Amino acid sequence: MGLNKADVYAPRPAQSSVSGAIAVAPVGTTMPTDAKSALANTFDDGGYVGDAGITLGLNRNTNVIRDWSQGVVRTLLNSFDGTVVVPIIQIDEWSAKRLIGDDNVVVTAATTTASGQIKMKIGSQLPDPEEWVFSMKDGDRRVRVILPDACITAIDNVAFVPNAVNNWNATLTCSEDADGYSIYVIYDNGEVLSA
Repeated sequence: MGLNKADVYAPRPAQSSVSGAIAVAPVGTTMPTDAKSALANTFDDGGYVGDAGITLGLNRNTNVIRDWSQGVVRTLLNSFDGTVVVPIIQIDEWSAKRLIGDDNVVVTAATTTASGQIKMKIGSQLPDPEEWVFSMKDGDRRVRVILPDACITAIDNVAFVPNAVNNWNATLTCSEDADGYSIYVIYDNGEVLSA
């Protein structure tokens, strides 16, 4: 294939002043088929993510079969776990419901006498799974990570300190879709052939 700078990506969030680079929809929603098209209206935009960005984890647990001389005969896949770690720093109704679950979040709207409030009741329940889409850009290049069925299953320690933002570093655990895949990654190098 040779060298091609267009195939070297340094993605940042594809967000605007009003919409974030993360979106969710109910499991079973038609997934995007490319990295550039606008998402369907069924997707709900999230907010700011911390500067560490998202981290994709692919854990293939294998079993090596050896012969008498200890040579490798075969390698068998025992299990596969896909995860995405996302540092959520915008704490609002959208993020609270993804972190804790819809039924464990109570939102009180602001009034003329009281400010708005989000109450998170944290216990042993998991949030409902959703389809997650992370959209990124690098000049004309685009990257999209799609999780057809995922929910937040772990949250690192959350620090409440005066010299740092509140960071809910969340791990999404991915389940397989009907085709047997739990993660899709689409790269678009932004190059179009001239006529």
